Amino acid sequence: MRITVALTTLLLVLLTPAGSVAGTTGKIAGAVTDARTGQPVPNATVILAGAKLGANADERGRYTILNIPPGTYSVKVLRVGYASVTIENARV
Repeated sequence: MRITVALTTLLLVLLTPAGSVAGTTGKIAGAVTDARTGQPVPNATVILAGAKLGANADERGRYTILNIPPGTYSVKVLRVGYASVTIENARV
């Protein structure tokens, strides 16, 4: 039986001082949890579609993706034994 993964995503944008455009990046951080039980899903893979960026969740389901150029992304979560989940229009 496949269980869907709930993705709690905290979007944080870290900007350099005003007036400085070059080098502006952000991060996406959050936790992957089982939608039915609320338990963390360790070792889930979280990727930004089209950006070639991603991270693996730790043993508590937490992940952080750093140095993301500003923009709008699709965030995809994958884990063996779970259905994949895609969150559209995540802004950084």
